[in-house]
Amino acid sequence: MNNGVGIFNIGANILPVNAKRVLIIYCMDAIPWLLQGKLYQMPYLNFHSMWWESAAMVEIFVKSGIIVDYADYSNLPSLEWEKYDYIIDLGYVMHKIPDIKGQKKIYYSTGQHWLTHNVGELSRIRDFYYRTGIYVDAERQIKPIYADDYADFMTYFGNEEMLKGYTTTCSKVLLNISALSPKVEIKKDFDLARNHFLWIGGGGAIHKGLDLVVEAFASMPELTLHIIGSHTTEKGFMNWFSTMLQNHPNIIHHGWLNIESEEFCNIARMCISIVYASVAEGGAGSVAQAIHYGLIPIVTKTSAVRSAHLGYEIKTDNTNEIISEIVNYVRNIHDLPESELKIMTDKVSSFATQYHTREAYTESFTNLINKLI
Repeated sequence: MNNGVGIFNIGANILPVNAKRVLIIYCMDAIPWLLQGKLYQMPYLNFHSMWWESAAMVEIFVKSGIIVDYADYSNLPSLEWEKYDYIIDLGYVMHKIPDIKGQKKIYYSTGQHWLTHNVGELSRIRDFYYRTGIYVDAERQIKPIYADDYADFMTYFGNEEMLKGYTTTCSKVLLNISALSPKVEIKKDFDLARNHFLWIGGGGAIHKGLDLVVEAFASMPELTLHIIGSHTTEKGFMNWFSTMLQNHPNIIHHGWLNIESEEFCNIARMCISIVYASVAEGGAGSVAQAIHYGLIPIVTKTSAVRSAHLGYEIKTDNTNEIISEIVNYVRNIHDLPESELKIMTDKVSSFATQYHTREAYTESFTNLINKLI
């Protein structure tokens, strides 16, 4: 049954009547496509890893013999909580669920603690004003989430940095980000690539540190920064950004690109590194995607990137120091001999193949289910 906010009894037609049952409270857009056998025809399936992952959860549970009820977190239907052996929640409902004996609750965390996240963005907005005299809106503020206080398990995508601020009472389970593997072999011309760097990200440019990366490359006109992403609704930022693009031709804005497109592939193959300076991230799916193309990560510690040890991690929170460290690390990569660049790019692409694929996500989520049952 689909009432617009929930789809129920997924798998019930092939599983025993007494099969265990899970309720997933997450983003529901992909589920109708999955049930119609048309998941890969969903127009925005590859816009964000969450769409494919939300469908994969359903398939993995059913294959594990568990019936699935699915509710959209933004508009819950009436639910009989006692029906469920397991509940997976994005976090906004967990504290309202009654305590039912034997029921296991999983907080499906996709980012850092809400307070760390919110304060981090506001501090970046303050620093942007100090540097530019421009006020911008907070684009990435989230509601308080207390799910970790009520959950038996909590999932996470990043490294240990992501777990700061969360309670220690629930068991933590690491999931692999489901990035897409390139369809073609990635070969780099290192003489070309050492001069090209990439930033890719979604909404919330200040939160994700795009301003810091742009300012760093404004001081390096001999090197090229490629920017992939759309921020047209962020008017305060875009006024500043447009001026920076006009004044610094080495900074190229490609807009949003489909990560399966030939254009994206060509840009990623041309670059040597991804530079990502988010103030609070849950592993950074854009970095997980980029390293498939052998892009050496230059990332802030607060991005919680698992592959950071294979590149350069910026540990300071001071935005002026972050800009300086970006400049230093970018120039360091530019000056490395080809032999060392090849070793580093091979290592990051191998890491991506092992930990950042749809198969790797499936394996890690199956591991979570095994812990539940």
